[in-house]
Amino acid sequence: MIKKTIIIAAIFLFSGTVSAVSDEAYNAFIEANNAYLSTNYSKAIRLYQKAIALKLNSGGVYYNLGNAYYREGKLGLAIASYLKAQRLMPRNADIASNLKTARNQTENRIIPYEVNPALKQFLFLYFKFSLDELLWVSGALFACLFIFLSVYAFVPAAIIKRLAFVIGVFLIITALTAAVKVYKYNADKVAVVVKDKVIVRAGPGKSYASRIELYDGAEMKVLRIEDKWVKIQVAKEKGWISEKDVKILHF
Repeated sequence: MIKKTIIIAAIFLFSGTVSAVSDEAYNAFIEANNAYLSTNYSKAIRLYQKAIALKLNSGGVYYNLGNAYYREGKLGLAIASYLKAQRLMPRNADIASNLKTARNQTENRIIPYEVNPALKQFLFLYFKFSLDELLWVSGALFACLFIFLSVYAFVPAAIIKRLAFVIGVFLIITALTAAVKVYKYNADKVAVVVKDKVIVRAGPGKSYASRIELYDGAEMKVLRIEDKWVKIQVAKEKGWISEKDVKILHF
């Protein structure tokens, strides 16, 4: 079951890029929440989109937008919003629950590859922390390392050297993890079907033969984009789909 809760508090501290948010963006977000609670989902969608356009890049906004899309029956757009929210808030249980529920209602029932739980535990930095969190941690560790090295230059104590070494190791690990996330987001772009039914064709145009049919909410890997057509891979099938029929996730 889709959780009806909306995320209101602390979105600027814990769910997305921390930046100066305009009063207009914040007001649009609050108005959108009120519209959602009043079951005016179409108005909520417009206002959440306005907040996003005004640079309110928060997991809370995308999660609420996904809920509004779901209530409007727009399964593909809901899934795309939940996926974006999950990238910004990877440890949020409500997002994971609603994404799972929405995926289970898609007609193609193509569930993306699930990573082994043991591997997730081992690579917890990659799977449990967002890119923004990793960048903030890397920045904080770099500042600490700089301070310790500066102190060590005047007070060459062994304990300071050891602490600087430990901080340096953690800095390398977090920075490399952030770099891998950036690479994966760029190399493995994801698209979601946002129309009731679309045809995957053998080439980039309507004149090419049809390969398979996909339905609202189907997820796929983006291989490349050419003249408003997207080459995709879904399961073991490859083909082309019109760019206007899918929502491509950008990190």
